[in-house]
Amino acid sequence: MEEFTIRGGGDFLSLTLREVHGFPNSLGSWGGYDAYADIKIKVGGFRVSSTLYTSTAELSEFCTQLIKCNEQLSGVVRYTSCEGDLEFTAEYDLLGHVSIKGIFSEQTGFDNKLRFDFRTDQSYIQATIVEMKRLVARYGGMEGVGT
Repeated sequence: MEEFTIRGGGDFLSLTLREVHGFPNSLGSWGGYDAYADIKIKVGGFRVSSTLYTSTAELSEFCTQLIKCNEQLSGVVRYTSCEGDLEFTAEYDLLGHVSIKGIFSEQTGFDNKLRFDFRTDQSYIQATIVEMKRLVARYGGMEGVGT
């Protein structure tokens, strides 16, 4: 499966690419390839299981920033999906702890939102980076993998 997960104890945010449109011949509007993804979030007793649109370029950029912050053990990484239904940050402290905070809102015409906040650390993030590097190796960044 083409997925990545950010874990923190029993909490997590997981994104699985279901369909990648145009790959490898046609780039999407946001760079890379448009993608339809399944998202799962579990924080405490709250859970989300839904879908969203994103792009492989957004994921590649997030991966690049995450690698940099994980090496420096400082900084903030931001992700916003192209339709704005998923926004989250990963903020590092100097001890290698990472705070994941965000909002997911399903695009249904209703104002249902899950605000989530959980903690993790650089050892969990290293596993996320390995998974994300596989996605980037397959789909490339803003320019895709070429035609």
